Amino acid sequence: MSDAEDRAQELLSYYDSCRGRGTTIALTADTTDTIRDLIADLTKARNVIEQVREVVAEMLEQLVSGPERRDVERIASILADAEGSGQ
Repeated sequence: MSDAEDRAQELLSYYDSCRGRGTTIALTADTTDTIRDLIADLTKARNVIEQVREVVAEMLEQLVSGPERRDVERIASILADAEGSGQ
């Protein structure tokens, strides 16, 4: 697991333990910082994914005019299916 995944799991475990005891969750400075870090990590990941999508779109656009058009359509279909299923 990455550091961000470890921190997220730690927060979820804390939340579950508080919920099980009927305890109110205290947002300490450390917890708040961890949440901010996780949001920053997710934002970076989303930006990288968007950049990859743009590069793939450019590559597909270049291939569309060539003899590989059928392959391009298949790749586009696979990407659309993956995006639709949340992968």
